[in-house]
Amino acid sequence: MQLGGGSKDTLVLADEGGHFSLPANESAWAIVAMNETGCTQVEKMDFENGSTITLQPWARIEGVLRVGTGVGTNQQVVLQSTGGARFSFELEAFQDWTDRDGKFVFTCVPAGNWIISHSGEIIWSGANVTVKAGETNRVTIGGTGRPVIGRLQIPATVTNSPNFASLPPSRPYVKSSDSATNRSFNYQVESTLYGTNRQINAKMNLDGTFRVEDVTPGKWWLLSDILSFPAQGESATTVATAGKEFIVPEMSGGRSDEPLDLGTVELPMIHSPQVGEAAPPLEVKTTDGKTFNLSDHRGQYVLLDFELMDLGFGKTNQSVQSAWDAFGKNGHLAMLTLQVPYLSGMTVYLIGHEPQYSWPQAKLHEVPWYESKPLRASYGLQTDRVEMDTNLPAIFLVGPDGKIVAKGLRGDAIKAAVAVALKNK
Repeated sequence: MQLGGGSKDTLVLADEGGHFSLPANESAWAIVAMNETGCTQVEKMDFENGSTITLQPWARIEGVLRVGTGVGTNQQVVLQSTGGARFSFELEAFQDWTDRDGKFVFTCVPAGNWIISHSGEIIWSGANVTVKAGETNRVTIGGTGRPVIGRLQIPATVTNSPNFASLPPSRPYVKSSDSATNRSFNYQVESTLYGTNRQINAKMNLDGTFRVEDVTPGKWWLLSDILSFPAQGESATTVATAGKEFIVPEMSGGRSDEPLDLGTVELPMIHSPQVGEAAPPLEVKTTDGKTFNLSDHRGQYVLLDFELMDLGFGKTNQSVQSAWDAFGKNGHLAMLTLQVPYLSGMTVYLIGHEPQYSWPQAKLHEVPWYESKPLRASYGLQTDRVEMDTNLPAIFLVGPDGKIVAKGLRGDAIKAAVAVALKNK
C-alpha cells in the first residue's frame, strides 16, 4: 500500500486480512494498492476511513510491431503513461524487446489508457492503447501511413572531411567514435520528422538520402541537422540545419507503399549573413495575428530586431524605440522585433508584463523549437542549448532589394543607420 504525497510517499504492507493503517499526510493525494493479483488507485478525497479498497485484476498486453510492410525485429518497446494518467510508470518498469516476428509482451499492466512507444529508426513514436482489467489485450502498432523519402544536399565542408566516410548511421544518442570500427568521426548527419505528438528519426545514408517509414496523414516538419563532435568529446554543436513543412495526404485504407518524395533539401552551414548578402527568408506570425513575410516588404527598408525574451517587465530596447519614434511613420521603413526564448531550457513567464511595441512583434517561444531553429540559424543566432545567447540582441537593416545593408547595430548606431538609409532612398 502506498500513500502518494509528492516527495513524501509512504509505503506500508497490509496484514493477512488485507487490513492496513496509513499515517496522516496532509499533502497526500492518492492511495495505491497492489499485490500479485491486481492493483488500483483511490483518490484521497474519495477514500473514507475504514472503507474497502477493491483491486482490479492485472491486464496483459500481447503485441506485434510493424515497420513499413514488414515487422520490427529486435526493437525496444516501452509502455508509458499518458498525461493525467492515474498511474505514472517508471521508464524502466515496462520494457520489452521484439522477437524475430516483431512480437512483444507486457504483463501485470494496470487497466487504463497507455502509450506504447518503440525505438529502432523511430524515436519514441507512441500509439495509444486502451487496456481492460483482467484481459489479454492484443495490439498491432505501426505499419500505417506511408514512407517519406528525400535527399540532403550536404555542404562540401562536411563531405571533404577526412573522417566523413566513417560516419555511423544516424541514431538518437551517439558517441565520438564508431564502436563497430573504432574510428573517430567529426560529423553526424540526421533528419527528424515532427508531427502532432510524434517524433520520427529518419534512416540516413552517406549520400544524404533518407527514408522514414509509417508517416501518418497530417502536417509534418522536417528538421535536418549536421552535428560536429570535437575531438576531446565535448558536447556536439549544430553546424548546419534546415527545416521544411509538408503535408501527408489521407490515403485509402490508411496505408500506402508509394513514398512521398520531399526532393532535395539544402543544408546551409550556419553563419551570420554579411552586409551585401541577401537576407534569409523570414515569415512569422505576429502578436496581432497577422503574418510578417520579409519578402512582402521589397521596396522598403526593414529593421529586424532579434531580442532575448524580456526580463525587464515591459522595457524595450530604447535604441530601437528611438529609431521608431524618429522614423516609424515613414512609409519606406518597416520594423519587426522577434523575442527569442532562452535555449537553456529555462522558462520565463511574462504574463501581465509582456513588452508593448508600436511596431510588429513576434514571439519565437510560441513557435515549436524545431521550427524556429532554422530561422535562428539563418541569422547566425545560437541553435544549441546554452545558458545565454551572446549573439543577442542581433539587429539587421535590410534594404529595398532584400539585401543586408547594416548588421551588428547597437545604441545610437541603430537610429543613425536608418537615417542614412532613408536619406538615400
